[in-house]
Amino acid sequence: MPLTRKLGLVMGDPLIFAEHITIDRVAAGELDAVLTLGSTQMERFFNQHTVSFASKWVFLHPDDERFLPHPLPGPNPVQMEMGSQSWAFDGTPWRAERT
Repeated sequence: MPLTRKLGLVMGDPLIFAEHITIDRVAAGELDAVLTLGSTQMERFFNQHTVSFASKWVFLHPDDERFLPHPLPGPNPVQMEMGSQSWAFDGTPWRAERT
């Protein structure tokens, strides 16, 4: 997930390591890593994933247009699944406003 034009956050599934690493080590930050120098490969990774998982719009700084993956995918409305129900989110509130 891009946080700024120059900073991104990558998070992994902790359950993959659940049998091998204690929660105390995770909480202590032993598995955290900070990469201070970016690479073209990492830049492409962030750009491609940001665009691929956007539902309808991609907002960017005008100076960064050259970094957009080509071709751009079409809109992909967010799909929600809870239990056996699946629906596309269209912006309509799911429940009435509280007064």
